[in-house]
Amino acid sequence: EQSGGGTGTGMEFCLSSEFFSQMETLLADHEKDFAGGAKEQEHQLKYTAIHKKFVGVFEQKLEKFITDKGVKLEEFMTLCQTATDLNDPKMKAFLDVLLSSLDYLTFVDMA
Repeated sequence: EQSGGGTGTGMEFCLSSEFFSQMETLLADHEKDFAGGAKEQEHQLKYTAIHKKFVGVFEQKLEKFITDKGVKLEEFMTLCQTATDLNDPKMKAFLDVLLSSLDYLTFVDMA
């Protein structure tokens, strides 16, 4: 089944302890930047810069993991779209988590 191959690889990466520890480290490195202020009405500009860094690291690590598994990034994106079109609930849940983790407001809430 082709639709699971590349997206399964992405899911494997995102569920790995290595990925979680890398993302936790990045958030921990900036914990003091968000201390007491992330829930304010108006966010500080530095939050956007930290979020961009987080997204960049996330994308870089995901792309490396996928290509190391022999899947091209374009193929992974196509497989994600196919999985979405097939209304696979497991894949939809994975993609929702993946995309929401890249969302700025979700990121600030996590911080």
